[in-house]
Amino acid sequence: MKKPTQPAAHKKIAPDGPNKPTLRQTFIMTNRNGLHARPCALLVKTLRPFACEVEVEHDDTTASGNSILGLMALAAGFESKLTFIISGGEAARAMAAVQRLFETQFEAAYAPENKVIAA
Repeated sequence: MKKPTQPAAHKKIAPDGPNKPTLRQTFIMTNRNGLHARPCALLVKTLRPFACEVEVEHDDTTASGNSILGLMALAAGFESKLTFIISGGEAARAMAAVQRLFETQFEAAYAPENKVIAA
């Protein structure tokens, strides 16, 4: 008798093997508020479409690029150094998207369409 199969979790898997591109780049947090909830949410949302794995390092701590709480736990304040390690087929595109967020100081996180309005 066959066991019923569970539906697979929606998870992007980066290609394995020696040809798996891995990029590493360090950015300085120039947003005066640091990497708090809104920038973390925007970062996760920005990286979601890319087929890659993302790790973020700050001091001696590493977090997954798809975890808002993990990113917040880095406690990266103003002028903190954050190193992104991105691997997978779309690593270059994902790194370019991260670079745009830092260049704009995560301004999209504060756009009016992202704010919750009380009813």
